[in-house]
Amino acid sequence: MSWYDVQVDLSGAGPRRRRPRVGGLLMLAVVLAVGGGVASLVGSLTGAAADSRTLGLVLRTALVAAFVCVTTHLACRRDAHGLPRSAAWLAGLLGYLLAPTSWVGETMLAAGLGLDGLVAAGGDLLLWLGCLAVGVVAAVPDERRSGDPVVDSLLRR
Repeated sequence: MSWYDVQVDLSGAGPRRRRPRVGGLLMLAVVLAVGGGVASLVGSLTGAAADSRTLGLVLRTALVAAFVCVTTHLACRRDAHGLPRSAAWLAGLLGYLLAPTSWVGETMLAAGLGLDGLVAAGGDLLLWLGCLAVGVVAAVPDERRSGDPVVDSLLRR
């Protein structure tokens, strides 16, 4: 399945334009919402089982951050015809808004810092967007990073 709808020019000039499919964007948003909520729940339950609120906060934040970074990275990879960066940002924001844990500010770390309500949700949103940025930037390699032709050829694949 491709994230793109490629329209081919019949004159032989090749692909004219590429536009992201709405289905891919919505799929990433739902995966981020469900997966982020599950990761948050697993971290919280593990902390509760160990009778350590600090462990729960740290584990919850680490699991959600890793999940958001890796999922966004996999969705945006060029070699897999990934989503464009703008679509990934929109899907990430939509995924955060769909996650039930975000409605009460319990997705990541903000509630554990003593923040309540919308302030906690806003703090978690900033952390979520930071993790999203890491995944998006890591998925789009910069060929100028290396002067080594072997590394450059691997980055272009």
